[in-house]
Amino acid sequence: MITKEDLRFISPEEIKGQGKQLSTPFWVLGIMLYELHFGRHPFANKNPKIMKALILKYPVSFPEVRSGSNACSPETEMLICDLLCKDWGQRVGSERYETEI
Repeated sequence: MITKEDLRFISPEEIKGQGKQLSTPFWVLGIMLYELHFGRHPFANKNPKIMKALILKYPVSFPEVRSGSNACSPETEMLICDLLCKDWGQRVGSERYETEI
């Protein structure tokens, strides 16, 4: 049984059984950037099945925050979205790795 802790840094391709790809570490970077800005996992849910579905099917969303400590620039949001692309072949870093980021 997969726990929510198991899902914390797992990428969609790993959930699908495709193994780790060259762009998988960039997924983890996207998770970490999101958590640094908002203090929670981008696909957080108490139910591991729902969390797994969120990781596989739904785009990352950003909480509504007023300007302040948790505010995130549009460029940072775009980077996080690009890092959390479900398709590992389209994910930022999939072609030229770290130079793309």
